[in-house]
Amino acid sequence: MQNQKTSESTTDIAAQKSRTLDTSIDEMLFRLMVESAPIAIVAINDSGKTVYTNEKLDELFGYDYGELIGRDLELLVPQTLRHIHRQHQSDYIQQPHVRPMGSGMDLRGVRKDGVEFPIEAGLSFVRVGGEMLVMSSVTDMTRRKHIEEILERRVEERTQEIDQRRRIADSMRDILARLNANYSLQDMLEYIVAQTGELLSAEAGAVFLLDDGKVYYNAVVSRGLSSQYLARIRIPLHGESVLHQAMAQRYPAYVSDLRNASLGNDQFAAERRAQLLANGYHALIAVPLEAGSEVYGGLMLY
Repeated sequence: MQNQKTSESTTDIAAQKSRTLDTSIDEMLFRLMVESAPIAIVAINDSGKTVYTNEKLDELFGYDYGELIGRDLELLVPQTLRHIHRQHQSDYIQQPHVRPMGSGMDLRGVRKDGVEFPIEAGLSFVRVGGEMLVMSSVTDMTRRKHIEEILERRVEERTQEIDQRRRIADSMRDILARLNANYSLQDMLEYIVAQTGELLSAEAGAVFLLDDGKVYYNAVVSRGLSSQYLARIRIPLHGESVLHQAMAQRYPAYVSDLRNASLGNDQFAAERRAQLLANGYHALIAVPLEAGSEVYGGLMLY
């Protein structure tokens, strides 16, 4: 009887050693697999504690190698998303399944320094030494998101450009139709100011023509400009005003920031600038108006 008990005890010990050895081998193989993986990997137990990370994962999130072991996985999740993460984690542990990367979820991680960044994560599960572990493979999506944003902006800009060209083409057809219908010059100029202002999203505009004495440019048609500004404005024929530059070059002249720009070297330039700023305008464009080979005036948009 004693020999039988001794034999059974020896068998139990041997079986336990075998299980321990199997577990050690499982853990060793699992660790080798995680460490040799070309992407960032983290594994947690059913309590949400980190049990394995590879060097790429630690580098990605800014931690020293092994620093995350034994800590909650939610440490890598932004504070505002942790309540959602806990629920997803609990649901997954209850019903583990393989979830590949690119599953359409908008995920974010947070580095040790507190910086958030977009990630993509795939999930799978494995049993090591009789314990189920959840594995997550993580990819930094910052560069891809940046490229996507650039592409989206380009598509939007291209769409706006096409729409702008369509609107300009429609406007040109309307102008030609008015010319053929023998509208008066006043009506035509008013229409030009209104149409170009709308096309370029200008708040105000005016057409300037030389006065009879050919000394100053006067606003003959305007939209959105105050009567006070129109009464006080003086743009001399000479003096390097923005309007003069556009007409001399036969090419639009643009001022992007009136606060730090000069509107000419004539005695009225500072007053014109002050009046525009006082009326809330911050930029302007001057466009020469031509008839054949002659430049007869200019369009100013604010």
